[in-house]
Amino acid sequence: MSEPIVSIIIPVYNDLNAIQQTLAKLEQQSCDQALFEILVVDNGSTDGSIEWLEQRSDVCLIKEHQRLASPYSCRNRGIEAASGRYIALLDSTCIPAKDWVSSAIKYLDEHPSCDLFGGQVMFNFEDRVTAGKVYDSVTNVQMEYAIKQRKAAKTANLWVRRNVFSNIGMFEEGVRSGEDMRWTGYCSEQGLLLEYCDSCTVFKYARSTSELLKKQIRVGKGQVRLWQEQGVFKAKFKQALKKVFPARRKTVRELAAKSKQVDCRGSLYLRFYLVAYFSGLATLAGNIIGCVSKQRD
Repeated sequence: MSEPIVSIIIPVYNDLNAIQQTLAKLEQQSCDQALFEILVVDNGSTDGSIEWLEQRSDVCLIKEHQRLASPYSCRNRGIEAASGRYIALLDSTCIPAKDWVSSAIKYLDEHPSCDLFGGQVMFNFEDRVTAGKVYDSVTNVQMEYAIKQRKAAKTANLWVRRNVFSNIGMFEEGVRSGEDMRWTGYCSEQGLLLEYCDSCTVFKYARSTSELLKKQIRVGKGQVRLWQEQGVFKAKFKQALKKVFPARRKTVRELAAKSKQVDCRGSLYLRFYLVAYFSGLATLAGNIIGCVSKQRD
């Protein structure tokens, strides 16, 4: 049996329902199943995910239980075990479209100069639109903007030629948040070509307000590390302190208007505005926690 062309790597932590749906969609891919392998890396789940995955003969289950709370360490373990020439990094909460694998292979084959690319991330509201979910959809994992404006990308739907890891190195071990933007940004700095592909789509579960605020705290902590590496800590932290004040209504309206999936008006917009404010506070809280942690280190 020939080796697969693609190695799909999925970190998982207490996401049994999500990983079941994601793997179900991978079973329904329009291309030959022999073209790809699936490596799921568990990060210490206690919800039955491990037991369920152990029953799957079509999945290579890897356990990263040394560095808990680090999806990047999970991804490293998957990359180390991968055999495909293309590495597909996918979140357990991202459900791939039916042609996800075939469109990615086609894109990489037709763009030999592309070293890595981020695919489109649409949001799944699960038939219940809330202000928190809408805010999550317009602020997190904005793949096209991140790639074209910041020359960096998230790992929710990231495709990388295998040799890039040999040349650039792996993700930093033990990191909880922000390492994908740092690593892909470093790839761009080193002259590698990072592109955006809107035909390679996944559907990500939009977060509730409580989940969103927890996420923003993690993001805030990760930002401190990036600011320090880039030598812009003081300027960025001073700017972050402005989050204690409510954002301008015009700014928030422009943000709400970015949603391609929901018309955010009326009472939904008012709730959206409140979520935007508390999200900013959560990010600032993460910044402060990140600063304290760095000082202790």
